[in-house]
Amino acid sequence: MTVSTTCPADGVRVVTVDRPPVNALPVQGWYDLADAVRAAGRDPEVRCVVLAAAGRGFNAGVDIKELQRDTGHEALIGANR
Repeated sequence: MTVSTTCPADGVRVVTVDRPPVNALPVQGWYDLADAVRAAGRDPEVRCVVLAAAGRGFNAGVDIKELQRDTGHEALIGANR
């Protein structure tokens, strides 16, 4: 699982990044994170959005291994859309 959403209390939405070991997200993970935050922002019942991360680091950025495997640069282009 990369991005998950929970509602631990009324009016609170927690969006969690969970991609061990350092929460480096692939391109699709960044889109998933943006979608989760947008969905929380559109919900009239949500008054607070908490962005959290599992594990030892909040977020290491884009998954460099994905970029290294991509010889056609589609991942880099996708990350910059």
